[in-house]
Amino acid sequence: MIDIHSHLIHGVDDGSIGVEMSLNMAKEAVKAGFTDIICTPHYMLGQYEISKEKIKEYLELLKQEIKKENIQITLHQGNEIYLEKEVIQSIQKGIISPLGSSKYVLVELPINQYMQGIGNLLYEVIALGYVPILAHPERYLYVQENPKLVYEWIQKGAYIQTNYGSVLGKYGVKAEKTLKLLFKHKMVHFIASDAHRDTSIYMQIEEAKQKLEKWTSKEVIERISNYNPACILQNTEIEFQEPVPYKISWLKKFKNSIDK
Repeated sequence: MIDIHSHLIHGVDDGSIGVEMSLNMAKEAVKAGFTDIICTPHYMLGQYEISKEKIKEYLELLKQEIKKENIQITLHQGNEIYLEKEVIQSIQKGIISPLGSSKYVLVELPINQYMQGIGNLLYEVIALGYVPILAHPERYLYVQENPKLVYEWIQKGAYIQTNYGSVLGKYGVKAEKTLKLLFKHKMVHFIASDAHRDTSIYMQIEEAKQKLEKWTSKEVIERISNYNPACILQNTEIEFQEPVPYKISWLKKFKNSIDK
């Protein structure tokens, strides 16, 4: 498997707090079955603005430690970009890292409050020659209230990445139910750890996959955990799967369920 979203590099954001923790996380990832991890520290204007070059330095040092420990995993560079109007210029200038050396960029939106103009921002990213992958939309409160937003973002050219932790209810029941709905309507293209600490989600991957098998097929799980992530590392096209549009009856049933 390939993990496209992990805060493995220590000292660059709110992820790993030290090299020992980073090494523990890498060991746990290997045990869980991962061969590659794209390290995606936050890039958020005014809070996390470490340059691509500096992150590369941290990453190379971590790679050396992983080699010393003989941990059989390959690390790649990336960012999780907090998407807002002012950050588009940073993407254009190449200040921020795409995923690996690809045309794909991982972007996140506000968790609590809907932001106007998301569609326009996605178009601007695409106009620069990148393909946006939206991180964990099942966690966004406004998506939980209006899951049609995810369908609209996919139609505008975005792909969707969800978290293993959401499958297990780690972000609340509403996030879990929202994710289940997204799977039902074929609106998940990637699943990733979003790991920030050791002794955490990497140790529960198998549990999450077993639960996922009740929601979707093994073929889909393989596609979102391995095949599509491999397309990122190879910088090739992801096979697009047409999402299933929502019906009013489904949304009403979902709304009644999530409000309980």
